[in-house]
Amino acid sequence: MIYRLLLTLSICLMVALPNFSAAAGLVVKAEGSWQKGKVETDAKRLATEKALHSAVEKAIRLILGEQEKEKVKKFLEDQVYGADPMKYVLNYRILSAGWITHFDTLDRTEDADSTQPFGIEKYHVWIEATIDEQTLREDLRELIPPEKRLITEVLVVILGLEDYGTFESIKNSIEELSLVREVSYDSFSSVKTTLKVAVFGSGHDLYEKLREKDTSLIIIPAGLQKVIITPDRGY
Repeated sequence: MIYRLLLTLSICLMVALPNFSAAAGLVVKAEGSWQKGKVETDAKRLATEKALHSAVEKAIRLILGEQEKEKVKKFLEDQVYGADPMKYVLNYRILSAGWITHFDTLDRTEDADSTQPFGIEKYHVWIEATIDEQTLREDLRELIPPEKRLITEVLVVILGLEDYGTFESIKNSIEELSLVREVSYDSFSSVKTTLKVAVFGSGHDLYEKLREKDTSLIIIPAGLQKVIITPDRGY
């Protein structure tokens, strides 16, 4: 019981340590527009929101490919168009913006002034946005074909080893997973052994697969790039 308590405390301390790895970002350019209404600032705000939606959609196309877009239509509607796109936007800057009069459209927004006789004014915004690729890939992980997933190096920390046979068993369980590309040593001791595992996906993907495969282990996720494992001896 004391061993298990100490182990839990040590794992909690390791999980609590911040992850200082830089988030990967996709830089994309996008445009948004909105028809002039009674309140000018509304058009500017809504045009910017549309540009941000478009930027996230472009990032999804880059990750999944154009042919996969229809397969994730519901995700786009629920998580992008119907939600706050800023979840995936690390930062953005406006490249250009201004009013453009359109003479070739008859569409109207609800708050638009329908008495404009010489065309329809729309506010256009062109932006350059940096999209949080890591978070986006994490949300899309079940939809991304294996061959299109990023190869991530995940640290697997193994605690409480009592013999080499247990280590070999854990290592073999990791190597047998289809998402694992390569396993290499980082450090080895009976107190703490660390492996570097190259996976198609993230540490969360590795955690999920290990949890499904081996119930004899205590497996704890420690961020997108770290997994902590210890044998469950029932203490």
